[in-house]
Amino acid sequence: MRTTNAFQFLVYVSCITIMLLLFTSCPGGSKNGGENIDEPVIYIADTGSDRIITMDDITGTNLQTYDASGEPLYGFDGPVDIYITESGEFYLTDTNKHRVVYMEDFFGTNAKSLGVYGQDANEFWGTYGLWLDSDEKIYVVDWGNDRIVRMDNIDGDNWVAYSGPLDDLLSAPMDVFIDGEGKIYVVDSGNDRIVRMDDMSGTNWTTFGEYGSGINQFDYPKAMFIDQDNRIYIADSDNNRIVRINNMNGDNWISYENPGDPFDNPWGIYVDSQGKIYIADRYNNRIVRMDDMNGTNWTIFSNDADPLYDPIGVFCTE
Repeated sequence: MRTTNAFQFLVYVSCITIMLLLFTSCPGGSKNGGENIDEPVIYIADTGSDRIITMDDITGTNLQTYDASGEPLYGFDGPVDIYITESGEFYLTDTNKHRVVYMEDFFGTNAKSLGVYGQDANEFWGTYGLWLDSDEKIYVVDWGNDRIVRMDNIDGDNWVAYSGPLDDLLSAPMDVFIDGEGKIYVVDSGNDRIVRMDDMSGTNWTTFGEYGSGINQFDYPKAMFIDQDNRIYIADSDNNRIVRINNMNGDNWISYENPGDPFDNPWGIYVDSQGKIYIADRYNNRIVRMDDMNGTNWTIFSNDADPLYDPIGVFCTE
């Protein structure tokens, strides 16, 4: 009887050991605590080259490009912003063609677009920032018309546009972001500030920032991102710095410029689930990644073999 119990105990221990080995060796086993954390796939709007780029990591592994030449898009002309849904569908703004583009995948499968130059419904004057909410409604910055547009889909259904309250209008907005509660954030570049509102009627319109180079000041900011802790990151472009604040009061303001290798008109910004910050450093023709707002593990990608040219947008999938 004692021999049987000992044998059963050894079998039990062996099973547990095997299960642990299988778990730690499988692709997702160390995702939340091990050292082998998968890097996000990076997408770049290489604006000056009229193309988009994908690569598996910041070193450019498996780099691929797409310029949308031929039917039905006949080429990009100044792509600025990219958004990719959880199912892998692509939306991007094609600025100089005044349109929003939809594609089922990176290579333009079943592509379609909405927009021509104008001021009415289904018309834009320079499409810049782009984001989708939890219902996959599309929000677009209509830069030249000083407004934010929302539509249900790429066909433009239920088009709504908003320019701000009459006494505090948007001026040359550049970016839009929708947080987890559905609140709408706008980088109001011409007014050197960011704006938050609860809905497309401007409910609880709140602003932060003014012109300058000090704390709580911006000089033509161009993009923003909100991380998992609801902290707000702003590309303060003409001050050549990245700013992070905790909320729309500007609490815990911190900025980073890296004087040893400074930004030159930073634009697109994305923060991954590990808190790493990706920046499209436009006039330096590169993408920068840093671990935190101290510039830890500063890493750049510029692709010497086929250089970036005025990259503006950056997006990651994990």
